[in-house]
Amino acid sequence: MEYCIYKFNFKTAVHIGNGKLADGEMTLHADTLFSALCQEALQMGGKEMLQELISYVDKDQLRMSDCFPFLQKNRYYIPKPMRAVSHESDNNTDRKAFKKLKYLSVDKLEEYLNGTLDVVEENAFFTAH
Repeated sequence: MEYCIYKFNFKTAVHIGNGKLADGEMTLHADTLFSALCQEALQMGGKEMLQELISYVDKDQLRMSDCFPFLQKNRYYIPKPMRAVSHESDNNTDRKAFKKLKYLSVDKLEEYLNGTLDVVEENAFFTAH
């Protein structure tokens, strides 16, 4: 299967969240993205263009995933795996940092799964940007 990664760089602030301004998120769910694309297709080409977009999805020619944050040019993030990981350090700061971690850099996945990730540094890098 071929796939493409599209990076969204918004020129102005965009509110993506759960209804309240304080509930903003750094991600965009696939259903929200698809809904926005449907609205644009309808405005640009009417029902015909909307049906064409829907047909791509029906024929499995177009798939979308949730959108995740990326930092720097090629540092991509995925949600932290829902898997218990035993880590080298057993101090309270590291335990809290593992709990706090929401997203994980793809290039750090193996370190995370092996329990060798400096999770405090990873959290600091993510929140600094």
